[in-house]
Amino acid sequence: MRLTRSKKVVGLYVAIVLVLLGAFADRAHAVVRGESYAYVSKVQIGTDNYLYIDVLGNFKSTHGCSQPWYARSLYPLSDTRTKAWLQLATASLLSNTPVYIQSNGCTTYGHLIMEALQLDLTY
Repeated sequence: MRLTRSKKVVGLYVAIVLVLLGAFADRAHAVVRGESYAYVSKVQIGTDNYLYIDVLGNFKSTHGCSQPWYARSLYPLSDTRTKAWLQLATASLLSNTPVYIQSNGCTTYGHLIMEALQLDLTY
């Protein structure tokens, strides 16, 4: 059975669409949530080279993470965004400045995944 040129082209388009849908499926289903907190109470660099922070009273169970006492940075410490978050978290820790944290799910260990960190002077 021979495929015609038009059937091959349609098949190729379908394959490309399926690959693209698969590539973006995780991101499309991820739910980003933001919460304000009184201030950062702990700052730690883990042995996995990621930034871990905690806030006063622990994180809210927005994503249902089993260990809400730490949030892990989305990116490793070598990333410039994580380095900036480390500076902001340290500033909040030292000055008790409120923070706004966006999270995106849980790690396999049950920690929140921190996608953004801001000092929040409107808290």
